[in-house]
Amino acid sequence: MLSMVPWAFSIQIANFSGSWIRDNNKVEGTKSPLPDLTWVITQDGNQISIKPVGSRKPTPEEIYKFDGTETVSEITNSNPPYKVTRSARWLNEGKALELISVEVDRGDIVNKPISLTIKDKLELAESGNVLMVYRTVEARQETIVFNFKKIRFTFYKKA
Repeated sequence: MLSMVPWAFSIQIANFSGSWIRDNNKVEGTKSPLPDLTWVITQDGNQISIKPVGSRKPTPEEIYKFDGTETVSEITNSNPPYKVTRSARWLNEGKALELISVEVDRGDIVNKPISLTIKDKLELAESGNVLMVYRTVEARQETIVFNFKKIRFTFYKKA
């Protein structure tokens, strides 16, 4: 008689850990020239963190938890200050990861708060040596959407 072991059928999730260099010649969906960018990604069973290196402005590490909880950061050294809420969820039986970041500024007496929602879908290709990032960006003020883009980035794993 065969015994069924629950862990024997566990899903193998993608591991995005490593240093990834963006290929600016393969960016689709934006016309602006982009600066060189490297993502340093660390991942364990509980979370993934992305540290952008080489972008135009210093960018803090982004942390996303796998248990469904949101991470919230207050960015006070910006004018205007804003709050960032991040969340993650696995897609395609662990082969892809969706990262959602929502930035909301506080607004002021004249301007109502603006929210910026960035959704990144991460997938590995070419035996884990290529990271494809499918990004949607939406800027919104109350019910008015005034910017929406779909962008695709290709990153290569740094040897």
